[in-house]
Amino acid sequence: MSHFLILLVCFILFRDSLNTVQILGLFPEYHHAPSQYSEADQSSHWTTQSMEMFRAAITLADRYKIYVGGNPINYTILQTNSNGFAELELVCRSITNTTVPDILGVVGPTTSTNARYIGPFVARIGLPLVSYTATHAALDDKSNYPTFYRTIPSDILLAEAIVKLFKYFSWETCSMIIGNDDYGYGGLKLISEVYYANLSIKERLIFDPQSDKYQADLKQTLEKSQSRIVLVWANHSSCTKIIQHALHAGLLRRNYVWITTNKIDFNMFEQNEWFNLSGILTVVPFIGNSSAFGVNETLQKEAFDVWRNLSHNKNSVPKLASAVSQEAMYTFDAVWALIQALNKSVLHNKPPSMNKSLACFDNFLQNHDEYLNHLKMTRFYGVSGNVQFSKANSDDCTHGVMYGLYNIQPMKLKNSEETQKPTYIKVLTWYETTSQDLQILVIEAHPFVIVHNSSTDNQSSNYDTNLEQVSSRFDPMKTNDPKIFIYGFVADFIRELERHMRFTYTIHVADPTTAYHSLITLVAGDNRQYDMILSNIAMTSDRMLKVDFSTPFYDNTFRIITRLNPYSSPLSLFSCFNPFTWDVWVAIFVVIIYSSIIIYIFEYQNGNIENSQPELKAICTGIFHGLISILIMNGDIRLTTTSSRLTILGLYALGVILIATYTANLSSFLTLHRGKPFISGIDDIKNGLLPFSRIGI
Repeated sequence: MSHFLILLVCFILFRDSLNTVQILGLFPEYHHAPSQYSEADQSSHWTTQSMEMFRAAITLADRYKIYVGGNPINYTILQTNSNGFAELELVCRSITNTTVPDILGVVGPTTSTNARYIGPFVARIGLPLVSYTATHAALDDKSNYPTFYRTIPSDILLAEAIVKLFKYFSWETCSMIIGNDDYGYGGLKLISEVYYANLSIKERLIFDPQSDKYQADLKQTLEKSQSRIVLVWANHSSCTKIIQHALHAGLLRRNYVWITTNKIDFNMFEQNEWFNLSGILTVVPFIGNSSAFGVNETLQKEAFDVWRNLSHNKNSVPKLASAVSQEAMYTFDAVWALIQALNKSVLHNKPPSMNKSLACFDNFLQNHDEYLNHLKMTRFYGVSGNVQFSKANSDDCTHGVMYGLYNIQPMKLKNSEETQKPTYIKVLTWYETTSQDLQILVIEAHPFVIVHNSSTDNQSSNYDTNLEQVSSRFDPMKTNDPKIFIYGFVADFIRELERHMRFTYTIHVADPTTAYHSLITLVAGDNRQYDMILSNIAMTSDRMLKVDFSTPFYDNTFRIITRLNPYSSPLSLFSCFNPFTWDVWVAIFVVIIYSSIIIYIFEYQNGNIENSQPELKAICTGIFHGLISILIMNGDIRLTTTSSRLTILGLYALGVILIATYTANLSSFLTLHRGKPFISGIDDIKNGLLPFSRIGI
């Protein structure tokens, strides 16, 4: 009996395992994927980080209760080599294996060459393939690769960035070195066929990473070339080997400008060779570090937390997002895109399932049309930015792609005063703005946004008449709702932006009951739905911390209206003293007293004052002289001494200045107080300068 129960439990567990689904991850073995980082240990290698982010995405799906058939999504990781046929064989065996859960999506492969092997196979059986590193432009061909997607930017955008770099520095020619693989030949085809009018290739060299040789002599080819700009279009390992050959041939820092499309590994060079690497330029895509670049910071934090919890060595988990490789970020978003599509398929009661067969090409994914359509229309803000596959010609994730121009510069080590370690410094940035599909939200606000809703018209004839009248006067703009269109200043503004920035858009009209404070969340939240909002929303300090406001094209002001009190007056009996401060009045009084004493002394010593006259009267006479002198008045008393007359002359000059200043200040004081309001701002109201019952806005 006990054996029967054990067999029954095993059967139930085996049956449940078959009911689950899984996502297959393809990652290269560590020794087949040289790192682009200086510390090339296994924990910081991009392959290891990518696998950890792959597991984190699957774990997050379980945490969010995203199930298929009532069971959580599982995963399988296959470590592959650089052989495309061998990788295709591993994928075939995994799909046909009847003892493992159904594979509903493949994340990978890492090279464009291997993607060209696996792409047609998964397209035949209806299985989506989302790559995080394959960038070849030929993979955009939907007739050959209808189920291929990628989260990393295509080489087409890299070629555009390089052409813009050459145009920025007024360069027109170059010598090109490519790797002997699909990535290298694809770059050569783009530059020579698509951008031949902007950039001329004088010499070209092909580097074979297997034999570590060129098809021609490197030094002779570059020395006879008419261009001293060398463009290296190769993967990480090939770029490193090409720069090593150039260093040994003495072609670095010798009137040559080297531009690579991938960062090199500094650990492959000796320390005495680091100095010669300075000045090498690299053009690569980069990922933003905040929500301003479309990064979902909440999802990113949750992914790192899951990674930290799953890791046996907590110290191996990077503490900063900048320490995580771009490949790992693209891997997470690739898995998350498949999870989002699976979740939508389940919600529509059409989950995909694999109809397995022993023959590899006889397998078939049921309900794959709805599943792939959900994947094609997937759009979300991931850890690498805005992920959006829906495009007219391809299914690349190109929304908000950013490229940086990096320069190798020496940096002193902390523990050494002489050793200078090379590092990459970003010197230029290029943002992809063309061909983006923006979701724009507008809210009705006359006369900027005027909304016309045809569903409110009672009869079709009235609607046609109204539409014809509106169209004759304005150029209406369509929205996502075919019954609603807008016109006004904002419609013209959107058309002007489209003409200059060359993007596509979808207009959404907000519900009239939408609160203005909720508009910020629709743009700045982690689950934001729109890229831009055009509205008459007010700019506040709190909102400016979350979103960027454009320069206002219409300024609106608020005025506070209060009732005047006709019986109150700002003037008083002592208002005549207001033009001067009290310390000035005291100084004038002191000057008068001091000058009066001096005049008395001068006149008394000269004997001009009668002996019978009291001293107090004589002093008062001096004060009188000083006062009438400042007031520029004539007195009857004659002064005989020269010193007294000079004192009076100085008082006359001082009096002219004081009277002119007093007159001007008094006029200004009376003019300002004639129309001065009771309050000067909101602070006066808060301080209770007048009752709230007397305030209107």
